[in-house]
Amino acid sequence: MRMVLSSKTSTLSTMIPSLYDGTTGKIRVTDTKESCQAAARPDVDPAYQNYCVQCQLDYMHHSTERTYVLPIEPVAAEKAERVTDDIETGVALNGVRLDGPAPREAILGAHTLAPFDDCGGHINLHVGYHYHAAMGCSANVASAAGHAPIIGFAMDGYKLHARVNIDGKEPTDLDQCRGHDVKGLGYHYHANEPGKNAILPCHTGQTGCSNIGNETDCDATKRPKRRPPPRG
Repeated sequence: MRMVLSSKTSTLSTMIPSLYDGTTGKIRVTDTKESCQAAARPDVDPAYQNYCVQCQLDYMHHSTERTYVLPIEPVAAEKAERVTDDIETGVALNGVRLDGPAPREAILGAHTLAPFDDCGGHINLHVGYHYHAAMGCSANVASAAGHAPIIGFAMDGYKLHARVNIDGKEPTDLDQCRGHDVKGLGYHYHANEPGKNAILPCHTGQTGCSNIGNETDCDATKRPKRRPPPRG
């Protein structure tokens, strides 16, 4: 008895989702406000899956002014609170929001890509321009001799320093939230390396909150889920 095996073949382009048109080679990019609105949100419009998501500041139809209310004297929390895409990390000294990690599952599920600029930032229509990585673009304040400069404040009020010290090396005694206590500087954080998708993995102190626009009520116990920007 002779057995004949056969198999069906398929091209790579039909097996793997692609960010470009297989016929023309043109990269699929959101190049209008409407396409940005449909793609730059957790529930990506199916029509804009497999797209490079690019938004412009002039697409913003509302102010993204944000007022941060942070503890002047940080208070340790009972347990560390993980930073998620619903909780910002803090604020840079130049006023730019230090965002939480990008929503990896939503991105992979929709096969989208939202590139960062050289400063580790990009734009969406909900929070405006923000950083996902600390790349040295923010203003900074010199620290004690040899220590990394201060680049911002975390939401729990602790100072955020650059990742590496003046000698180019990262401190070796950082805790799970990338913080440590240094004589003369007190407890503070060091920014994570850019490829980790989290400027800080968690907060060790009781976090503050932020107001958007003209809001006056700031309650750190309420963590509203990030809403997709309105259509139209």
